[in-house]
Amino acid sequence: LTPRLFREVARSDIVFVQDAAPIGSAAVLAAQLHRVPVCAFCHHDERVMLSEVFGAAPLTDSYVRRLYERCTKVLFATSRFRAKLERLGVPEGKMVYAPFAVDTEQFSPSADDGWRGQWSIPEDAPMALYLGRLSKEKNISTLLDAAELVLDERGDSYFVVAGTGPLLDECIERARDNERLVITGFVQDAAQVYAAADVFVMPSLNESQCFAAMEAMASGLACVLPYEPPSPYSYLADGKNCVMVRNVLDAKEVARKVVELFEPQLRTRIGTQARRTMLSFSWDDHIRILEDTFRKAISKEAPRSIL
Repeated sequence: LTPRLFREVARSDIVFVQDAAPIGSAAVLAAQLHRVPVCAFCHHDERVMLSEVFGAAPLTDSYVRRLYERCTKVLFATSRFRAKLERLGVPEGKMVYAPFAVDTEQFSPSADDGWRGQWSIPEDAPMALYLGRLSKEKNISTLLDAAELVLDERGDSYFVVAGTGPLLDECIERARDNERLVITGFVQDAAQVYAAADVFVMPSLNESQCFAAMEAMASGLACVLPYEPPSPYSYLADGKNCVMVRNVLDAKEVARKVVELFEPQLRTRIGTQARRTMLSFSWDDHIRILEDTFRKAISKEAPRSIL
């Protein structure tokens, strides 16, 4: 893989890396050796991903900082990752805001096609939904704790956990004695699942501009999401197009926000504004930003230093 990667980089005008994993790092090394400009997209939190490794935070920051020093431009999609770049000392002139988008025609309130009936969920029952990867960084343990609290508080409600991943068996075991905690596994048509729900819950520990949250918002759902401070680089506004949880490890806080959004008038207002927000983003704009960033990077003199 490495010899081929070096050959491909040598014939390229620009290298675009997505993370600091081995392939990304090797691509940056190859680009430096061949004097090819590099752009990176910052949308991973290496501190969280290596949280169980002793001393990971300072070592990780040092490594990623050196990686970004060798990039012509570093793109980001949310205020959280801009804050990471600021922490690492990335200059303002090197940062580029490039928010993502979703297909608002595919993901819309009209996508529902009787999905609830497949799982015997009454059409008038309040339904909360998590849809995504079932893994540790998604904070699934807290999610399941919150789900049980929600179901205890609202005896008419259902909580659906859709998706697959290494914690699927744990989810199934937790739901064994509660028929209102529905574990679907992989779902074929996510748009239908979103449109069938009332509230979307994503207490994740590690997200960039979360596509699942954006898809849910485009589907008109009121969403419970991790807290982000107000910023021009965030598409989220607490109490307006979503509600935010200050401590995603606090199952009681997560559950309380979900139950609050079961109130029809509140969830309708927030869900309506959520869809309006998603309609303001487009892939055309995202592509234009990428093309403009790459064009400017290529036009500059390639870096002279090597790793």
